[in-house]
Amino acid sequence: MSSDIVDSGMRTEKKPIIGRVVLRDQIRNYLADAILNGEYSAGDRIVETRLAQQLGVSQGAVREALRELEWMGFLETQPFSGTYIKRMSVQDLIDLYPVRAALEALGSRLAVERITDSDLQELRALVDEMVAVSEAGDARGMVERNYAFHARIINACGNAMLIRIWSMFQFSYWTTLSTTSLIQELVYLAKRHYMVIDALVSRDPERAAAAMHDHIMELIDLLNAHSSKPA
Repeated sequence: MSSDIVDSGMRTEKKPIIGRVVLRDQIRNYLADAILNGEYSAGDRIVETRLAQQLGVSQGAVREALRELEWMGFLETQPFSGTYIKRMSVQDLIDLYPVRAALEALGSRLAVERITDSDLQELRALVDEMVAVSEAGDARGMVERNYAFHARIINACGNAMLIRIWSMFQFSYWTTLSTTSLIQELVYLAKRHYMVIDALVSRDPERAAAAMHDHIMELIDLLNAHSSKPA
């Protein structure tokens, strides 16, 4: 039997709802990258209609992407004025890390009982790559592998709700901001991940949770030491 929706004897094709979600995500990622790359400056106004024309997409898709970026803290809407690029500060990052630490500590506690030896080998390879690109001064390569490392652990936890909540925060963008602030500490930031792997190898849930929590919270001390610089 056909999987098409049938209504009163009339065959109706399913609506392709997936495409719209992907488009929104693409617009969000494009804007976030543009903000982080300095194509937009703090205080710049984002005009929905102009951006939609520039990208060749619907205004509705742009509006959805802007709403997500505002939720993430990259934009701010001023009543009767418009949407503007928010001025990011070190304090924005410091406020975020306790939330991230709590989520990832729970993820590590759950993942340690499910993660395989093969997973651990892949994580170690990622950290090796992280160190190599950091020594080469490749901050973007460091950020990409850092995000992949943490995503692997979260995805191994087996808790769908935790995975979903963690994904909503789009931590890869925040990692880019913190890495920019701590660019002189790039190699150290990479090598810190070996301690997380050691804790996972122990198969001790509490040790794994504590290691991940400390791993993330240490960034607050590092950022405070560089607090005179804008994120």
